[in-house]
Amino acid sequence: MYLHALEQMGLPPEQTVFVDDWEPNLDGAADFGIHGVLIKSKTDALLPGQRFSENIVDSGKYPGINAIEELPDLLTKKDFMK
Repeated sequence: MYLHALEQMGLPPEQTVFVDDWEPNLDGAADFGIHGVLIKSKTDALLPGQRFSENIVDSGKYPGINAIEELPDLLTKKDFMK
């Protein structure tokens, strides 16, 4: 699924970011070389009133953000895509 989507868009995995609130989904993307970002918020900024996982687990394996608005700052950090 991950690689098919990237192929359709013509994007290489190593230049792609997958944002999710569940680490197993991030693990799946990482298996294909996609960078993962954990969103730690329990609410969805794009769909007001919707809830993400009630039990967000942050093992520290992935960089985390609290809101999608924080993503551009994270992506511009010097070593993020390495």
